[in-house]
Amino acid sequence: MGCASYAHRPAQEKTTTIYSVLRSIDALNNNVLTAESPIEVLLENISQTQIDDDGTYSYAMWARGILRQAPDIVMMYTQSDYPMHHPESSHQSD
Repeated sequence: MGCASYAHRPAQEKTTTIYSVLRSIDALNNNVLTAESPIEVLLENISQTQIDDDGTYSYAMWARGILRQAPDIVMMYTQSDYPMHHPESSHQSD
C-alpha cells in the first residue's frame, strides 16, 4: 500500500501529468477508482466518478464507499485554482 501526492500551481500541466500516470497503469489487472471534479478525460477500464462538493455527491461520500470495491489504486483529483500560501516566504501565489 502506498500514497502519492501531486500538487502544483494552477495552469502548470497537472491534468496532463495525472492522466499520463493513469494511462500507464495496467487497469485490466488492477481495480482503479478515481474521484474527479471534473472528469476531463475518459479512460478505459477505470472507474471514474464525477464529484460535486457543492452538490449531492462529495469526496467524503465517495471515500466512505470505495473500500467496499477493493481498489488497488485510488486517485482523487480536483481542478481548483485556489491560491496557495507559501509559509516560508509569506508569498501568496495565484
